[in-house]
Amino acid sequence: MFGLAIFKDGKIHVTGPNNIFSKQEIKSIKGKGMVEYSVEHLPLVKGDYQLTAAIHNEEGNMAYDYHNKMYSFKVTGGNEKYGCVDLRGKWIFH
Repeated sequence: MFGLAIFKDGKIHVTGPNNIFSKQEIKSIKGKGMVEYSVEHLPLVKGDYQLTAAIHNEEGNMAYDYHNKMYSFKVTGGNEKYGCVDLRGKWIFH
């Protein structure tokens, strides 16, 4: 199982996608390779975030590789000030 976790300010677990939740089964792995996870839009509010990347067995109880909050990134801009998600909504007045 290949998975990621995004934390805001090192405390709030914002999301945690993995290939099992996405129903993308891995038939077999031989030798070296690369796994890529892409999103069209990352709807996070302004702030500091940490990323965890991990490889576990299918049951999730044995880690083969685990990089707990080892990768940091900063989100700037956006419309929202509080919480974790910037919905990028629009107000329409009638």
